[in-house]
Amino acid sequence: MFSKLSEKIKQEMDSGDFSLQVIFRRNIEAIEYLHTEGYTYRTIFKKLDTSLHEKHWRDLIRRAKEQNNSKFMSVNKSNVKTDDTSILLSDYSPRINDEPIEEWMNYLGYEISERVYNKIVDLNLTTSKINTSKVPNPRRLIIFLSELSEKIKHR
Repeated sequence: MFSKLSEKIKQEMDSGDFSLQVIFRRNIEAIEYLHTEGYTYRTIFKKLDTSLHEKHWRDLIRRAKEQNNSKFMSVNKSNVKTDDTSILLSDYSPRINDEPIEEWMNYLGYEISERVYNKIVDLNLTTSKINTSKVPNPRRLIIFLSELSEKIKHR
């Protein structure tokens, strides 16, 4: 477990595609799993063998945990209008989404993570069902998907 996680973190750091905070936010669940299995954060830090100082590493962990537990992914109703998702719900029908992530990024005009893409697939959305003016950036897209997901759950 440590070697895979260490390799993944180092690879993401070396790629330069992500900020350190994003890297830790992406991997916080694995780090927290190790912590719940009885490893101390100091042991995890030493075994992961990153080039970071321990104080910086702990700060990144703390912020990733806060972001994971905060309202970061919660629905902000002022940003997404309820009637927008109601229209989508009326068109919602379970079917397989076969549009690749690249097509979604081209359609939206910005990059999306695998996590967001998986949420789109889980909701069986197609590019024809999302109005790009309603989701002009990744943050709004996440809010939109969260609200839609909640509406489907309570349907």
